[in-house]
Parts: sequence; C-alpha cells; structure tokens
Amino acid sequence: MRVVQITPYFPPCKGGIARFVSGLVAGIEGSAEVNVITREGETSEHVSVLDTGKGLFILKALQRLRDLSPDVIHCHSHWHMLAPAVVYKRFHKNVKVIFTFHTEPVDPMKGARANIFGRLLNRCDAATYVSRSLMEKMSSQIRIRSEERVIHPGFSAGTASADEIEEFKMRHGLDEDGPILVFTGLLEWLDKVQGVKILIEAVAEVRKSYPNLRLLLVGDGSRRGEVEKVVEELNLSDSVTITGLVDNVFAPLALSDVYVHITMQEGLPQAILEAMSMGKPVIAANVGGIPEVVRNGENGILVDPNRKSVQSAIEDLLGNRLKSNQLGQQAKECVRSEFTWDRASKSFLELYSNR
Repeated sequence: MRVVQITPYFPPCKGGIARFVSGLVAGIEGSAEVNVITREGETSEHVSVLDTGKGLFILKALQRLRDLSPDVIHCHSHWHMLAPAVVYKRFHKNVKVIFTFHTEPVDPMKGARANIFGRLLNRCDAATYVSRSLMEKMSSQIRIRSEERVIHPGFSAGTASADEIEEFKMRHGLDEDGPILVFTGLLEWLDKVQGVKILIEAVAEVRKSYPNLRLLLVGDGSRRGEVEKVVEELNLSDSVTITGLVDNVFAPLALSDVYVHITMQEGLPQAILEAMSMGKPVIAANVGGIPEVVRNGENGILVDPNRKSVQSAIEDLLGNRLKSNQLGQQAKECVRSEFTWDRASKSFLELYSNR
C-alpha cells in the first residue's frame, strides 16, 4: 500500500500537527510505503517540502501525487492540503482520500468558505477528528456526508539525558529550590494565548505562597510579545520564563512538578499526552477534547479557564505531594494503555484498507 501524507507542518517543525503526522508515519511505515508532502519541514528521500503560496502548493502537490501514484492520500488540517487530493481522485477513482481535523478554525466556518470546504470534504472517503468534541463542533458548521470517525492521537514517547536537563537548567537559571510549572505550546492563536495569560495571572497569586515558584512557557509564536507584556505588567520576570522553541521538550517536562495547560480552544493537544506519559500531574482547561483524556480527579485536574480556578488547582497540587504523585502515576498508566500510536495507527490502517 502506498500512502501519501499531505500536511502543513512536518519535523523539524514544532507544534501538534507536525508531531501528530510524524507519530502516525512512524506507526504505519512498517505496513505501508509512506511519503510526505508538506509546506514546512525538511526535505529527505520520502519528504517533499513545497514552500510556496496556497495556489502553487496545490499545483505542485498534484504533480508530486502523479509521481508517487498513491493508493491512499491522507490530508491534514487545511483545505489547501485537501484540494490536490480531491483533484487527483477525480482522475484516479480507486485512490482513497482521508482528511483529519486537528483543531477548530479561528473563525467559525460559514457562507462560501464552509460551502467550498464542505464540497471538498464530501469528495473524501472519510473525515477523522482528534476528539469527539471537535467532530461535534465541525459537523455543526459544515455538512459532511463522508464517513466520520474519531481517532485519538497517540503520545510521542521521549526522554532527556542528564546532560540535556542540566544544560536546560543552566540556560534558564533554574538553580533555586522551588516548584516548577510547565506549559508547552505555540504562542500563535488568540484563544490559546488567552489561556496562557490566565495562567500567568494565576501564577502571580500562587507566588505569594510559593515565592520561588517558576513557570516555564515552552514555545514561541507571533503573539509572544502579548505574553511578555503581561509578564512585565505583573512584575513576574523573575518567575516566568518564555524559553522559545526547544529541541527536546522532554527536558523541561522532566524538571516540572506540575504540567499546566490552560487554553480557551483546543482539539486534543499532544503536549498533554507527552506530559502524562512522563508521569506528571496535569492541570488542564475543561475545553475541547481535553476531557476525553484528562479525567478530573482520576488522572489529572480539569478547571474552568479563569484565574481563580487555575490558582486553586495549582495550590492544591503543590500542597499535596501524595495526591500529585498519584495523579501523575494514573496519568502515565492511562496514556500508555489508551493513547498509543500503535492503537491509532491500526485504526488509520483499517480506514485506509476499507473499500
């Protein structure tokens, strides 16, 4: 079986979509011949980078599909990832086209935009979603007649060496003995950055009880300046560090006492799965697909995305080591049994093979 993944991002790009597609590729490559077409990434034998505008990307991707002659085309996230596959399918009826939604659009789909996207989707064989919440949201905005299925992502396993951890500590001045909170994510989308700002406001309050508290914001993006402004206004420059993008996210995760993911909009973030896989207690906003993996009081803490709720949850876990450790252990057991790439890959391979 020849499978082509068409994605906006692929490693070394950071972010959830790149990690999702790379995890899926690793999971299926033993059962299929896999090639990747992407707008951002690194060219290799099986990865074609087409760093162009949307229109030219569609034309070049179509030509690349003709060269590869796939049996399955799996497209991700954006309409212009799907368009070349739909055109190719028009002339190659037996090819199977799958589209995966990763997160809801910044602006709701409506009018001509929804109609165009809907027409493309209805020429697919199936649409998949990283969470039930996302499927319900998108199905309310676009009429989709293709088969729909929720396939939760797997976690990308990783470790950090003692040298990597020590180098990270030195680079960011983590030599004091105090609790460390970590958030991982791109500082790009308004509703997600709003959650980061709420987290910073909560940290300002928690620091009154834990003056040596550190918050590491592991990520970067066009809205970084907005986040830096909040840090400055709250006089938290000695407590909140924006690390930028890092080569190995498991180094800051290894140092964390609690992983905190506060957002106003989310599909199902890889970052939470990775933190849970390391046995870290997680506090996360009760939005989007997050409750499908974080079960409140069982393997993490769910909170409303407001300062008071976030503050209370952080203080609760910092003040109760036994509870924190128990939640972390249960989180690790959950993702390692229920959210593996082996399980997700089998679901996708089954979908690819169905006729």
